[in-house]
Amino acid sequence: MNRYLVTVKIQGQNVRTIIDAESAVHARLLVDYRFGMGSLIGQPQAMAEDGNNYPRFDDVVAAYENIEPIKPIKPIKPIKPAASPEQARINTLKQNKARADAALKSERTRQKTVRAQQTLFKTLR
Repeated sequence: MNRYLVTVKIQGQNVRTIIDAESAVHARLLVDYRFGMGSLIGQPQAMAEDGNNYPRFDDVVAAYENIEPIKPIKPIKPIKPAASPEQARINTLKQNKARADAALKSERTRQKTVRAQQTLFKTLR
């Protein structure tokens, strides 16, 4: 195993960490797998075994998981197949009927209100 210094973008912050991997490509793949594509800034840099002033990758991952757990993605609802022309015609007629019923109800209410106002005006005179 070789030791690499990588810079990772986590929640908008750049974090430098040390990762143990077989090669620079392997280090890149580990970071991309854990934090998503494009989270690695620059290329992994090979380090000497003794120079480690940076946190280890596993510690960074553990801290990240404690801060913000991975949330499940809501599944996408399947699209209903298009209705046949006959069914579409029936649906349109049903919608027109519902609109006509609502218009009839509102017109009856309006007429009742007008009659009540006329009766009120007649009694006040």
